Amino acid sequence: YRGELRRGLALSEHALELAERLGDATLGMLAASSVAAGGVLLGDPRPGLMDRALHLAARQTGPRVGRWPQGIHGRLCLWCGQLGEARSTLESLHADFVRSGLEFQRPYRLFDLADLEVAAGNLDRAGELAADGIEAAVDAGNPQAAAWLSYPAGVVAAHRGDAAGAREAAAALDRSVSGRDGITRLVMAGHVLGLAALALTDRNTLAGVVRAHVAAREVGGRSGGADDPSARWMGRCRHSTRQLPIVP
Repeated sequence: YRGELRRGLALSEHALELAERLGDATLGMLAASSVAAGGVLLGDPRPGLMDRALHLAARQTGPRVGRWPQGIHGRLCLWCGQLGEARSTLESLHADFVRSGLEFQRPYRLFDLADLEVAAGNLDRAGELAADGIEAAVDAGNPQAAAWLSYPAGVVAAHRGDAAGAREAAAALDRSVSGRDGITRLVMAGHVLGLAALALTDRNTLAGVVRAHVAAREVGGRSGGADDPSARWMGRCRHSTRQLPIVP
C-alpha cells in the first residue's frame, strides 16, 4: 500500500518461510497470496502460490480478514483483464462479508466492485457502489476506507465530465494522506485530476493542449503563484514519486 513493492515482497517471502517452518496454515495462506500478488506487480507471476492460497482459504472456518486470498485473486484478475472471473470472485467475497456481518471491512469489497464496474464501462453502477461504500465506511467508523472509495467516485466523475465532482474526490484523497499509504493516495488524487482535465479537451492538437492546461489549472485551483493548490499538489507528488521503486 506504500508503493514499496520489493520490500513488501521480501517480507511476504520471509513470512511464507516462517509459516512453512511453523506449520501455520493461516499465515501460509496470507503470505502465499501476498507473494503471488507482489510477483505479478513486479513482473514475476507465481500462479502456483495463488492456487495454494485459495486452496488453504477454502479450508478456513474463521472470519474473513482484509487480505483474504479471494480478494487479492479478484484484483489480479481485474488487472489482467479477466473481468468475468474477477466479477464472480469479488461478488462472492462481498456476499461472504455481508453474511458474516464484517461491516468495518465491507467497504473495501465495495471499492473492489466499483473498480471492476469502471473497468467494464458501467459508470452508473460504479458510482452507486462507490457511494454505497462511502456511506458504509462512515457508518462503520472507517475513514480510511471512505477515503479510498473517493478514488472510484472521482474516476466516475472525471469520465462524466464532472470536474467539480472529480475535484471534490481528489481533495478527499489529499486530505486523508498519511505516512502509511500517502504515496498511493497522492497518485490516486493525481489520476483523478488528470482524467478530469483530459475529459475537457483534445490532447492531439495544439489548441487541445492549451485547453488541457487551462482545465488542469481549473481542476487544481484558481489562485496562482506559490499558494496555488495545484502547484502544491504537484510538488508533493514529485517528491513522493521519487520514493517509488523502478519496476523494469
